[in-house]
Amino acid sequence: MECQFEVFINDISLFKVMGEITKNGGGINNNNDINQLLLTSGTHEVKVRIYPKYGLTVFDEYTPNIGLEFSYFKNRDLRTKQYNEAMKGSNGIELSSFDQQWIDEKGIYGEPGYVEAHYESKLPIKFDGLPFYEWRSTFEAEVPFDLVGWRNSVNLKKEQEEEKKNIQGELYEEYKKIYQIIKNRDVTAYLLLVKEREELITTVLYYKENEKKLRSDEFVKFIQNTDYEVEPLFEETFQLEFQGYGKLVMLLHKADGEGIIRLKNKKDPDDTIYLDFRFQRKKKGDRLIVI
Repeated sequence: MECQFEVFINDISLFKVMGEITKNGGGINNNNDINQLLLTSGTHEVKVRIYPKYGLTVFDEYTPNIGLEFSYFKNRDLRTKQYNEAMKGSNGIELSSFDQQWIDEKGIYGEPGYVEAHYESKLPIKFDGLPFYEWRSTFEAEVPFDLVGWRNSVNLKKEQEEEKKNIQGELYEEYKKIYQIIKNRDVTAYLLLVKEREELITTVLYYKENEKKLRSDEFVKFIQNTDYEVEPLFEETFQLEFQGYGKLVMLLHKADGEGIIRLKNKKDPDDTIYLDFRFQRKKKGDRLIVI
């Protein structure tokens, strides 16, 4: 609450709250799967970028308060949920200007190991007057899959910086193709476009076959829905963003940081759908493809 923010896993955007929705400082709670950003077991990085709420250039006296909890469950059964104790368990990590954090009661009263709820000292963050704050940490995760994904892809940021490649121009050409696919309501082309991404997501999140079909059917209904029309592309409003430590790239809108492919409901102008696409180059000389 009291801020705009982005959460990244392994330098890839997981979740963000930006723009006018933060103007009054209200809070939001959200749960997010992260399997699709891990790809393999080992050490992974979490990064949080925190900005002043909408309308402010620096943090004021109403400083941010962000809580992060890390948990996992097995065999798609939420009843097996357990918290990552190395990341402060169910109490989580609190990013705030307070020098104390509330710790919940633990165990059963009167039995060994019981801990009464209490305040615990923590390191306060000095936000006041800053235009931006970034926090990073690492965590260990063991997953029953080992996927390549974009891990061995070309570092596109290096291509731009060291080889002077026009990544933004090349990427914009790919976005124009996506624009035409959606404008033409070409379901076959769209499903082919996102095929590798969807295979990765449905694999690591353990979709059943019927669930995969339902997810695919949603794409079909979405593309065919004539209530929505794709908004025009204006290149001067876009900015290039590298993620995945330079191996992924996308275009985002300068105004709100959302995807540039947008579909507006013709019956309700306040109803807009933003589509995000991440691109990789698997090998030197290959074209950019969605992942």
